[in-house]
Amino acid sequence: MANCSNSVAGVHYLVIWGNRSPVLAEPLVKGTRWSSVGGANSEVSSASRYLGRENVVVPAFPGGVSAAVVESDITQAGALGDPFGSGVRTIWWVRGVGPVKILFRHGDGSLTQAELQSTNLAARAAPSDEALMPLNRGDTMRLRWRNSRHMRHWSTQRFTVAEVINNTARVDVRDLKGPIRVRGSYVFSSRLSGVTNVSGFTRAATRAELPTLGPSALPRDGRRRFFTPFDLVAFGFNAVLPAYAQRGQTWRAQRDGRDCKIFGVLGRSTVVGTRTVKTPLGRIRAVEVESTLRQKGFPFGSGRRTMYFAPNRGLVKLVFRHRDGSMSTVQRLR
Repeated sequence: MANCSNSVAGVHYLVIWGNRSPVLAEPLVKGTRWSSVGGANSEVSSASRYLGRENVVVPAFPGGVSAAVVESDITQAGALGDPFGSGVRTIWWVRGVGPVKILFRHGDGSLTQAELQSTNLAARAAPSDEALMPLNRGDTMRLRWRNSRHMRHWSTQRFTVAEVINNTARVDVRDLKGPIRVRGSYVFSSRLSGVTNVSGFTRAATRAELPTLGPSALPRDGRRRFFTPFDLVAFGFNAVLPAYAQRGQTWRAQRDGRDCKIFGVLGRSTVVGTRTVKTPLGRIRAVEVESTLRQKGFPFGSGRRTMYFAPNRGLVKLVFRHRDGSMSTVQRLR
């Protein structure tokens, strides 16, 4: 045993077994999943998922406390024939405190349990765990969009979450009907910095006379156009959404940042609050995010964009009032 560099003979070893980085992913919202490794030589792997919140009673909180529950499937590949290092571990996490309870159901049938006995830390209220832009593998959505001046007929498109790795998702798009033929993919990442657009690529053809976008440093034949609803969502600057959206949160474009280099857009975004919006799916309660965008020399890339995200559903409506006097509208159909 003295020469063994792997051990679960302690509470903190139980916590990090199989998932040193990250031990706990954030934001913790519905659908959050991640994979990690651990052990002395990274021979222990884990697949973790957030199960939601529940009230848990431990000696440190005899009256019960609200905790986030995370379950991990753990496999120790380097210990064939010894299933003690493999199994299912459940950890109850309390905001402001940390892990308060651990259950490890080992592959050999035994059970290891730990509970927080006492602490001088106070539990803090956790933010909402509703996902405003869920990106789970296999999710599909049908969106349509049009512009009041440049494309008056609806372009209907289907978006599919094709792959997810550690809260980074690839979303594929294809046209269903309307004036735009398009195929493409977008990559979105969910971190404490918020939901950010990492990249996007589309091939499109249309007879609609959609204006080009800046920045002016781009060659004329390399300038972007809006072809999909996600082009309208990701345009400008990150984050698309903050990690835990709350009324009054504001963030700005950074002049020397990556997004300003790509889009040439300045402005700011604000979480306005929650309101009921009318959509083809009916009246939906959604979080409103408003952005003021300024793209020098390109009135179609400037204006005011308002997006509505429904909890655990995602984007349900978008309205972009462009500075050229036109208006683009996105609606969720499914």
